[in-house]
Amino acid sequence: MKMNPPTATAQERKIKIINGRPVFFDTQKVREARAILMNHLSMHKPRRPLEGPIGGINKAAPDGDMACAPADAQRERAGRRATGDHREQ
Repeated sequence: MKMNPPTATAQERKIKIINGRPVFFDTQKVREARAILMNHLSMHKPRRPLEGPIGGINKAAPDGDMACAPADAQRERAGRRATGDHREQ
């Protein structure tokens, strides 16, 4: 992602006891971090919902971008890599 990611994580949730039962809640810092991430990721939402099985490949490109594609496109690319066909394109 081309952004400075927030340093707060969901593991920083707090617990308080109400009527003898634990209640988990997010701190303000965690809520702000989630809002920042959701705002950034919403820019990359597909125009229409993806259909069928979806797979993700997370690999950093030289420019820092990440690559994701539907599962059938991933299988096709994986097959080209395995056979060496990707060099011919």
